[in-house]
This record gives sequence, C-alpha cells and structure tokens, in this order.
Amino acid sequence: MGSVRFWPFPELKTKRLTLKKLVQADADGIFALRSNCDVIKYTGIKQYTTVNEAKSYIQRIEHDLEGGQCIMWSISLTSTEEFIGSICLWNISEDGSCAEIGYDLLPFFQGKGFMQEAVHSVIRYGFGGMKLGKIVADLRTENIRSVKLLEKNGFQKSKIHTLANENGDKVEMALYFLERTDFEYNIQ
Repeated sequence: MGSVRFWPFPELKTKRLTLKKLVQADADGIFALRSNCDVIKYTGIKQYTTVNEAKSYIQRIEHDLEGGQCIMWSISLTSTEEFIGSICLWNISEDGSCAEIGYDLLPFFQGKGFMQEAVHSVIRYGFGGMKLGKIVADLRTENIRSVKLLEKNGFQKSKIHTLANENGDKVEMALYFLERTDFEYNIQ
C-alpha cells in the first residue's frame, strides 16, 4: 500500500482545462477513450466493448486511489465541462518518491496543446503537492507525439527495453524520467 494520501482530492486548473477526480459519471468518457483504436494503439490495453468495462476500471481506480497507489484525473474543458481525456500518476513507489505518468486524449482534441497543459499541471502537482523526487514514463518508442510531449516537459530517455503487452505482443519501449530539480530549473 502506498504512503501517499489524496484527501482532499486535488482539483487542478489550467488556462483551458479542469482536472478533477475520475468518478463513475465519467464512464462514458473512459469508454470513448478505451474503445477507440487510435487512442489505445500505443497502450497495449485491450479495446473495451462495453461501458461496463469502463465502470469496472473506474471502480478499480477508486480503490487504488484510496490505497495511495495512484491518482487519476478526468480532463475536461473548463468552458463546457466536456470530458476529453484522463491523466494519472501511478506506480507510486512505497516511499512516495517516484511515480509514473500516464495520459490519453480523445482524437478530436489531440494536437491542440491540451495535453501539454494537463501534463505540465500534473508534473507541478507531483513535485509540489506530492513531493515526488522523480516522475517516469514508459512508452512505446513509435509513439512520437508522446515522446515529443515528454521531451518538451524536460523528460530524458533512460533506456530502451522490450515488453509483452496485455495482448501478448512484444513491443519496444522507452523509459523516460524527470527529476524534480530538472523540472524546477528548466521549465517555467
């Protein structure tokens, strides 16, 4: 069980976005993400076929949040409250010094700078609110847009490795990391 507690839940705001606690009311949004082959093509997760899979996923996230193992936000447009994606810090180390970042965004909203806003806000929370020393990301090497997003936020590639995903396919992965001191120094 993780050593981090998220109470009260930290709602984050950016210029255009609101990041709030993922709840069962977000099940349709999660289903839209995880049933979309373009969204999941680099994740290795199995494509959802029913909204009940999204509801079960949210229930698991709620349990992991209570246990301090992860924190996940829904991403919505502040102006309309429309769900557009999700972002999380997960795989939180036992001592609370390191976490992995993960994110997804509906295709219509990609390429418009929304995820840059969300990632930057979550990194700030991770280093400031959670007092993490390091944030990592483990992603497929061919996910160029995500690689560019991480590099824009100061992440550095640590190593390349091969991983078998949920579908049993072997994929080439790259591990990226960002130290708190590097973020504070390089990113305004």
